[in-house]
Amino acid sequence: PAWLHQALMLQAGHLPATAATVVGHDLAWLAAACGEDRDGPAAEPPADWTEGSVAERRPAFAAFRARDPEGARTALEAVFRKEKADAREALVGALWTGLSPADEPFLESCLDDRAGGVREAAQRLLPRLPRSLYASRMAVRASAALVIERKARLLRSAAPELVVTLPEESPTLARDGVTPNAWEQRGGGIRAGLLRDILARTPLHAFAGHPPRLWIELAMRSEWSEPIVRGLFEAMARERDPAWTRAAIDLLAEAYEGKVSGIRRTNELLGRWVQAVDLLSAAEWEATVAELIRARKIEVVLAMLEKGPDAFSERFSAALIDWLAFVVRGSESLRRDLAKPWRIAGLGERLWPGEDIAATAAALAARLPEDEGNDRLRQQVASLTETLDMRVAIRREFQS
Repeated sequence: PAWLHQALMLQAGHLPATAATVVGHDLAWLAAACGEDRDGPAAEPPADWTEGSVAERRPAFAAFRARDPEGARTALEAVFRKEKADAREALVGALWTGLSPADEPFLESCLDDRAGGVREAAQRLLPRLPRSLYASRMAVRASAALVIERKARLLRSAAPELVVTLPEESPTLARDGVTPNAWEQRGGGIRAGLLRDILARTPLHAFAGHPPRLWIELAMRSEWSEPIVRGLFEAMARERDPAWTRAAIDLLAEAYEGKVSGIRRTNELLGRWVQAVDLLSAAEWEATVAELIRARKIEVVLAMLEKGPDAFSERFSAALIDWLAFVVRGSESLRRDLAKPWRIAGLGERLWPGEDIAATAAALAARLPEDEGNDRLRQQVASLTETLDMRVAIRREFQS
């Protein structure tokens, strides 16, 4: 699609062969139209990953890895100790391509490398292997730090509570990349930071003893809510587990509506809700936000638009632009709410560049009452319209 061409032009240097194959001619046309002097996409990386600079060797090794994951890792292991630290770090990082459990022994050995960058590269990759020894160590630590217990109360049935034991720093924890941060020293923050980082690296199956919703709800009520929830959300972002994502979205939606006791409605709560919805696929994200649009939840919709896909589908774009028209026709207070976060202007880059959608956007400015109170919104609508009109024109040229 035409809207993708600009993004591909920016990435052509990293994906030269792919970009040239898919839209090479169009990229050359776009470069010329933008006044850039280009002979064509950047040259391909060298075929031999053992030659050239580190910047050249990494993409060449990644290409080798994509063709033959096992062979590439075996070849790297054979020469690894002879490489300089910067090359070792770059090549270990390139194991992201084709990462599998077979890479675990090599990555585990990298945790003891003399170069900090190599250790950090391995520490970034090992959490992506949920059945590894690294993941098991994190699961043990998480299980020791967080325990759900049922405590009976006077005249009440036993209720679940989260018992938190903050971890202590140690050499074995540091080996796995969990170290204290000096800026977290206030209020016992160092140990809370260790807990957050442990949870961020823990596989979600370590919490299988209780439903995801219970873990998240008790975490949000905890004295240590901030580090626990942050850690869990980082783990969710890594694994994209549908059950955890849906549990978080449903709980946060109910909590923001005031339907969950013990959790206050705050801007931070809304931010967590936005973060959870952003874990969905593009189609699921659009379906969720479309429901909020139909419910006329202007504050929540505007918050959701801070995240989400870089480009909206045609159907969602039509629903969104119709919703904007509805709000613009509404009260002065609704228009102020719409203008406040300065989010409307950026929609021109994300809406589907269709003629009807652009026409509806152009009509928004005409519907705004002529008074100073609408200046902020008028500027944003003008920017949206200008960007969208330009993208529609570009799309029209490509299609012709």
